[in-house]
Order: sequence, then structure tokens, then C-alpha cells
Amino acid sequence: MNPRRYDILSCLALVVAAVLLYAHSLAFDLTYLDDNVWLIDYRWYLRNIADLGGIFLKPDVLFGGLFYRPMIYLSFILDTRWAADGFTAYRVTNIGLHGINSCLVYAILRMMAYDRRLVTCSAMCFTVHPVLAQAVVWIPGRTDSLLAVFVFSGFGAFVMWCRERRSLWLTAHAAALAGALLTKETAVVLPVMCGLYVLLCARGVRFPRGLIPALVLWAVMVPVYLWLRGYVVGDLVQTASQAAPGSVWHNLPAFLPYLGKVFFPVNLSVLPALADMTLVYGAIVLAGLIFLSLTPLTLDRKRLLFGALWFVIFLLPSFVLSFIEHEYRIYVPLLGILIVILETGVPRALLTRRQSVAAVAAAVTFLMLVAVNVIHARHFRNRLVYWESAVATSPSAPLAHRNLGAMYFLDNRYAEAEQAFLRARELNPREAMVNNNLGVIYDKRGEEKKAEEAYRQEIKINPLYDNVYYNLGLLYARQEKYDLAVAHWRKAADLNPRNTMAYKYLAYYYVKTNQPQAAAPYLAELQRRGVAIPDPIDLLIRP
Repeated sequence: MNPRRYDILSCLALVVAAVLLYAHSLAFDLTYLDDNVWLIDYRWYLRNIADLGGIFLKPDVLFGGLFYRPMIYLSFILDTRWAADGFTAYRVTNIGLHGINSCLVYAILRMMAYDRRLVTCSAMCFTVHPVLAQAVVWIPGRTDSLLAVFVFSGFGAFVMWCRERRSLWLTAHAAALAGALLTKETAVVLPVMCGLYVLLCARGVRFPRGLIPALVLWAVMVPVYLWLRGYVVGDLVQTASQAAPGSVWHNLPAFLPYLGKVFFPVNLSVLPALADMTLVYGAIVLAGLIFLSLTPLTLDRKRLLFGALWFVIFLLPSFVLSFIEHEYRIYVPLLGILIVILETGVPRALLTRRQSVAAVAAAVTFLMLVAVNVIHARHFRNRLVYWESAVATSPSAPLAHRNLGAMYFLDNRYAEAEQAFLRARELNPREAMVNNNLGVIYDKRGEEKKAEEAYRQEIKINPLYDNVYYNLGLLYARQEKYDLAVAHWRKAADLNPRNTMAYKYLAYYYVKTNQPQAAAPYLAELQRRGVAIPDPIDLLIRP
């Protein structure tokens, strides 16, 4: 078959596989892990942004003081613009990104001159691997799949520039690097990996003399990005230097579970916690790979080292500020493992000497990965299933118990919610939002003193949490302590200008107390956001 035609058909097969595998996720509901904030709480905000260029000077919507990820921000805005009331548009985007990345993995492995059949099998494993399911079926998981589009494109363009020395490829590399940097901080290591590619894999490119144009490009782009990020949200270098030593040391053992899940995806979790993860599978895999690298089958130990470094270096930044070992973070690093596997020489030996065995092994591997993927992905189908699965697989994680309690609360299962919150507080007495949630339950029971104590404990632990002030304001309003109620609603609105409920109650109070000038800005803001004015206010201001 014509090589170009083979490549086109292979990429088409990868895209079809991605669509068929993840089509069932189009019917999924939200998990209520950040996705509800993006797609419900802030949907009005994303829909009403007029200045798309201005988002490059705004921090992350959810974690404004920590992350600068305008490309993620932009992707949600664009989805919100053409989406109906449901979530299908966001899920279509996630599936599309995954299909694109599967083709980019295929292209990169072909650039590295591996056998087409092995490349097709490797890229197909990437497409259906269950460890990547979270990046597709959990809508905010696109953080790493969108990053991968830019990283894979940027690396591929750099490889082509090394071969052809055409400025077009260097320009494409620069554009992709810019997109990656504006998607996630991890992208700062892409120039490092490109330099390592020249040292370990490239042919005919002298280091560093042959890299001068690229080195100049990186020396300009990375500092400009760091300056821009610092201007918007804070100094990345300073933040990383403060958090890195303790965080990286704590998370370092997670390398083994991540590695183990690639080869033995039997202990997947929707919310992994290091304390509940096993190191055994990863240790077995690491020992096996080291052994294979020392056998005569190994094709090129420098390229094998490059693949290993790709896995480690792209995974390492996620250890700096992370407290959850999310599986979608292995999305970009997985390319390195595919290179390592191909360089061990085992796939080529099977294909050369035992083609029938290789075909059977490939088919069995594919079917097993698909089966595990479908089963694992269904744990993301709705909020209750998601958080019950989180507690089952990560019982030592207070966040899992806290949010399972929140799901029980939303379903009016208050006794079960209270037990989940108490368990979360037992695991971590300073777990954010737990005391606030307990306060709401006590408030509903009419236990106002316990509710107030719980709210005040939350404020002590988590003084920047707007909802606790809003809830305490409701409690004071029912006790007719209106001055205190208004003060707490104002505090909630000041801490989070997107807290629509605080605006509603402030507007209602000022209208009801005949203070139209005080009510006007809150009513105007509600109208700007497209939020329906509460009926009591509407009745009071109707001519």
C-alpha cells in the first residue's frame, strides 16, 4: 500500500476509534468536581464575555491566584457560545482533542522511523488506554489533552525543523510553544525535551551550535511568558520554589503508581490518593524495563533514555502544586513510555519472528484496554456514582468523603451527608468547606446554635470562602439580625463577585427596606448576568 495512503487510513482509524469508544460519554452528567462551577455556576459569565482577547490578561476562573491558563479559559468560552443548555458541546470538544492527539502521536512515532504497523498499534493503545479516560470524559480534563495538542505539534514541528532547517517549521514550533505555555505551566519543559532530542536522537545537528535559532527563540519566549504570567497571577518561579521542595518530595513516590497504571490498569481511580495507591505494579514494570534495556534486543539506548526522560520530565511539574494524583496528568508523558516500549525491541522481534503471535497479542491488548476503559469511564457518568467511586478507591482522601456528603445533601439524604462530612473532618480537621456543609445541615434541622458554631469554625479555617458568609447571612436574616446578615452577604460578594445568590439577597433586602439607590447596583449586575430577578423584588419594583 502507498505509504501516504496507509498513514491517512491509520489516522482515520484512530479518530474513528476515539469517537466510537467515547460516544457513550455524550450522555454523561457532571461529576461536580470543578465541572459544575465551569458549566453551571459560571456559565452566564463565560457566555457574556465580549472581549475574547482580554482573557489573556485574566487569571484562571476557578483558581485565580494560582493558575494562568487562558487557552483553557478560551476553550470553555467558545464551547459555551455554541452550546445549547446541555453539556454535549464540551464533550464533543474533549473527544475531538483526543482524536487529534492520537494522530499526532502516530505522526511523531513515524518521524522517529518506527515500523508503520508498530506505530499504528502504539497510537491505537494511546487512543483506547483507560488511564487517559479521565482526560476525555471529565470535561475539565481537557487541560492536559489541549496541552498535548500544542506539545505534540510543537515537538513534531521542531523535529521537522531539525531535519529540513526551514523557517516555516521553526515558526510552527514557536506558535505551538506559545499555545502550550498559555494552556498549562508544564509546557515550560518542552524546550528542555527538544534540546534532549537533539542530544540523544537527532542526526546531523550539532549541539548547541546547530540550535542557535531555537535557543534564541526559547530564550525570548519563556521569559516573556513568565513575565506575563507574573503580571496576571504571580511569579511562577517564586511560587514553585516555595512549594516545590515539600510537595515534590511528598509526591515523588507517585511515579511508580503512574508507571504501573500504564501497564496494569487494574487499580484506576477517579480521584487517586497516594496513600491508597500501590507501588507494587510500578516497581515490577520499572524492574522489567531496566532488564529489557540491558538485553541485546534494545534498538537504541539513547532513544530509550529519551523516552524515559520524556515520561519523567513532563510528569514532574505536576508534583509541584498537586495534592491529587489525577490520572489525566499522564496524558503527555505517555508518549515517552510508548517510545521506551518500542526501543526495547520486543515489539519488533515479535513482529519479525512471530507475526501471528504479534497479531493475537495486539488484538487481545486492544480488547482488554477497551473493556477496562468503558468500565472505568462509566464511573464519571454522574455525580453520585463518581463520588461513591472516589470513596471506594481512595478511602483515606477527606475530599472524597466531603464531596460525597455534598452529593447526598443535594439528594436530600441529610443523615448520610452528615456522616460523610464527619468522616472527612475526622480524616482532616482542617478540611475546607466541611464545617460550612455541616452548618447547613444543622441549620435545616433548626439547630441554629450548632449551625452558627460550624459556620464560624469554617471562617476560622477557611476565611476566604465566600459561601460560608452567605450561609451565615441567611441564618442571621432568619433571626432578624439584618445588619449582620447584610454585612456577611457583602463579604461574600466582595470575596467572589460571581456569587449570584449574595447579590440576590442584597438586592432583595435593599428593595424591601426602601433603599433603591443601594439596591440599584445589585439589580443591574443581576440583569447583566442574565439572572432572573427574584419574584419578591420583581413585585416590589413593578410599576
